[in-house]
Amino acid sequence: MAERFSRWPEDQLLYEFSLEDFTLYTQVWEGGMGLNRSTASLYEYACHEGKHFFLGILARSRRQVLGG
Repeated sequence: MAERFSRWPEDQLLYEFSLEDFTLYTQVWEGGMGLNRSTASLYEYACHEGKHFFLGILARSRRQVLGG
């Protein structure tokens, strides 16, 4: 896998990636996304670990608030 950040216009970054694994895929996968300077924070869109704990976090908060 290769990733690259480059300046696009002066106020943007261009994120590009390519994935080459011919044991799993028959072609190279490529993609990209423009990131504006006004973006407050960057985060990984593919990150999903937090959603597994989300229901537990909500349940505990509800017990604390509702006194259950």
